[in-house]
Formats: sequence, C-alpha cells, structure tokens
Amino acid sequence: MVLEELLQTFRSQGVAVLLWKASPRFPEPLSGIGDTDLLVAAKQHDQAVEVLAKCGFRQVSGARWRSQAFVGDWFRVDASIGALVHVQLYEKLILGSAFDPQVEVPNAGDLFERTGDGFPPGPSMADAAVLRVCRAALRRPWTPGRSADLLLSEAMDLAEGLDSSEMANAASLFPPDTAKAILNVFSGGRHAPLRRRLLGEHRSLPKAGGERPAFRLLAGLALWNRATLRLPIFCRRQLPRPAPVIAVIGSDGSGKSTVAREVSRTLHEKFDTRFVYFGTGDGPASWYRKPLVSLRKLRSRREVPADGNVSKADAPRQEIPASAKALWAVTVALERKGKMKRARRAAAAGWIVVTDRYPQVEFPGIHDGPRLGQWLEESGIRGRLARWENRIYHDLSGQRPDLVLLLAVSPEEAQRRRPEESAEELARRIEIAAKLRFGGCPRVVVDADRPLDKMIGIALENAFASLHEH
Repeated sequence: MVLEELLQTFRSQGVAVLLWKASPRFPEPLSGIGDTDLLVAAKQHDQAVEVLAKCGFRQVSGARWRSQAFVGDWFRVDASIGALVHVQLYEKLILGSAFDPQVEVPNAGDLFERTGDGFPPGPSMADAAVLRVCRAALRRPWTPGRSADLLLSEAMDLAEGLDSSEMANAASLFPPDTAKAILNVFSGGRHAPLRRRLLGEHRSLPKAGGERPAFRLLAGLALWNRATLRLPIFCRRQLPRPAPVIAVIGSDGSGKSTVAREVSRTLHEKFDTRFVYFGTGDGPASWYRKPLVSLRKLRSRREVPADGNVSKADAPRQEIPASAKALWAVTVALERKGKMKRARRAAAAGWIVVTDRYPQVEFPGIHDGPRLGQWLEESGIRGRLARWENRIYHDLSGQRPDLVLLLAVSPEEAQRRRPEESAEELARRIEIAAKLRFGGCPRVVVDADRPLDKMIGIALENAFASLHEH
C-alpha cells in the first residue's frame, strides 16, 4: 500500500511524523481512502517534502477560499486499489479546517516525545483526547466532516480511565489558562469558554478562508456546482491552466466507458473534473438527438425476432434511408462540436476533462469519425453535407487531447465480453483503434485483457501523471 510505504520511508529516513488525528482507541486506517493528516517535526519539514516527492507524491495547492495555513496537500495514485491518496502535511499543528477558525497548538513538538514505537505513529490517548476537545470547540455547524458532538464523545471515551496527571500533561500543549479551560470540559464544563480562549490567544490567522462569509458562499456554490451542473467555475484545486484533456479510447468490449467514468469519478473526489461522452450509444445525448435515439432503438427492436434467439451479428438489417443517415450524421456532428466547446472551456478554467472516445478523421465511418465520407465527391446537397461534416471533424480532431489512453483488448476477450457482436467486426475495430494517433499526442497503451480494477488503477495513474507533464 502506498501510504504504508510512505510511513516506512519516513521511519527509515529518520523523519519524525505523526498521524495526529489518530489515537490508540480510534486508529487511523492506512487504506489511503480519505485524507491522511501528518504532522512533521518543525526542523524536518524540508526533508519530509523531499521524501514525499521521492515516493511519487505531487503537491497541488487548494483554491484560496479553502486553503489552510502551514498545510500542504500532496497526492499520489495507489494503482493497487484504484484510489487517489491524499496526504496533508502540517508544518505546524493548526486546528480547525478551512471552514473553521484556525488556531496553532503552541507546544505541538511535545507530541513526538509521547508517541512510543507503535506503527502507524500516533498521539497518546490523553493527547488525542485533548486535541479532539479543541477541535470540537472550534467546529461550526456548516463545517463538513465530523460534528462537534461526535468529537466530544470520542474525547470523553479516550479520557475515561486516565488519571489527572496524564490529562494535565496533555493539556500542557497549551499555556496554563487555556489548559485549565480544556480540563474543565473533561470535568463536565461547557466548551464555549474554551472556544473563546483558543480564539483569543492562539489564532494562526486573523480570518481563515472558510470563516469569511463571501468564501463560505463560494464554498456552498462550488459544492452544489460540482455535484450537479459541473460548470467550469469555483475550482477546488489550483491546477495549471489549461488542465489536461484525457481521452479514453478502444474497441467495443475493451471497457473504455467503465474505465473513463471511474477515472473521472475518482479524480473528481479531489480535483474538479468534467466527464464528456463523445459516443452515440448509451451515454448522455443532447436534447435534439434524443428523439433520433428513441427511433433507432425502436428500429433495432423490430429487426430482432420476437423469441430473441438471434445474435446482433446475425440479425437481419434493413437498409437505412439516405435521408435518415444524413440527419443522424448532422445531429451527431453538431452534438460533438458542442461537447468539444464545453470540454475546452472546462479545461481552460482548470478542470480536468476525461472523455469516453474522441472525434477523429484518420478513419472515416468508424471510431467516432465522420459518417458521410462516401458522399464527399458528389455534387448537390449530399456532397455539401459531407464536406460540411468533414470540416467539423477536421476542426474537432485539430483540438488534440493531451493524453490518449488506448485500452488494447484481444479479439478473443472482446468476443467473450460482447458475444452479440460479429467476431470479424470486433477484430476490425481493434485493429483500427490501435492505429489511431490523434496527431501524435502522447499515448499510453493499457492491456484491457486484465481485470477491470487493474485497468482502472493503471489508467488513473497515467491520468494523474499527465497533470504534471502537461
């Protein structure tokens, strides 16, 4: 596991780090899921940064309205579990999130003297209880994550059975007056006086980003936008602009739609990401193509016998009228033009764009290429439509992706996954997909015969690497 490997490297390099939110009773998991908060000894911060970089982690700063003082955000993909590992490295121990008041623990260096030899390294029981009480005192109702009541409950459970000298020693992380207010909470007192004491004496900044009403409004709008509209505004992380456009391509049966969606979903947990479907199958369709999709499905059902005992490859096909072909091709071209415009706008705003398929002109009539190529040399309306469509696809393919992930599947595996398809047609699509170059942009070939979770891990690793190569 990536996280366990990192902590072992810190230990071997003699760098003192502490999973400061963990405790012996509520151990911090090393799964890599969620945030991992590491406090490093003050004099070893630069060395810790070097270790993170050598272990493959990359630093990406947060947007101004959600940043925290003295906290760096580091990321690395763990391909074995298909997850994006997020480490928050604390140069100073700052309590309170980006949406709470933030205060500094004055004597945080004392925590390292009481960690013991356990792995992963965490604070003592008493220290963990004191830190939870302080975090609960700073908590606001709108703050995401654990509530103040839950933190207080955990603190009381941790303190149960500990003697007064242990608790007094832990409270000495703060000066005497603050320590007295902390111990009063464990004796049944309210945490409001502790909050006032912390804010009055130990603020790390006059106003944390999330405390400002304007920034809280931005945070709320960003959260709603990321979950629904995904418009390229209110970025969560400050990525280079434009951000990369990553195209996932492959033949039918390669798993490209599943991989593209999983890569987009995983990246979107930490970064602003836009998913774009350039295909014409079961993915999202524009409002003006949906009626044609419905008619197409109706026609397909009428072609298959009622008993359904026939494969798609063997089902009788009715000749499609030229007018229907032209209408479908024009609609698809317009839809792809609109989707490309939105994708490029999102990338320009710092949103990662992950696409399922990508328009191309190298092989017309297949793999998302132009559909009316056979009419290019004709005169009249058919020729004009074909040349209009061809110009659109040349313009779209000229906007090259920054990375192409080709899922290379064998004909046998593709046939196993898509038994309703013709073996000859699948083999042809696999061969053409391997030849697509998209103007010579960077390309990574992923073995699509392997299990889906392995494919997703490799694709995610390469997609994340493109953020720094871009």
